[in-house]
Amino acid sequence: MLAENGVPTYQNLVILIITGGLSASGAGALNEYIENDSDALMSRTRLPPLVIGTIQYPGWVPYVSLLMIVVACLARLSYNFPMAPFLFLGAFICVGIYTLWLKSRTVLNIVIGGAAREVLLF
Repeated sequence: MLAENGVPTYQNLVILIITGGLSASGAGALNEYIENDSDALMSRTRLPPLVIGTIQYPGWVPYVSLLMIVVACLARLSYNFPMAPFLFLGAFICVGIYTLWLKSRTVLNIVIGGAAREVLLF
């Protein structure tokens, strides 16, 4: 709303929801794929599809997840160039910094994970 100086158009809102949803979903799926073994050990996270085996070809998850992030960023490049780096940055923070680096090392990981989700939703 700030960038639009008011209420965004319906078209801008739909594109934002689709591209933001794709990027956030791709990052979330990568997180789940990477954390599959440890998720199986915790009661709170023991029921996702990868953990219980309902996804028939789990090896495809990282490729499809990365494709979701790339497609969202490319779609934003053609429509709203400044927004594409934010989508990529949010996914990178969520997967690269939060999941791979901080999640297993510190209890403060939730602060970075929350910041990544805010960037993705921005």
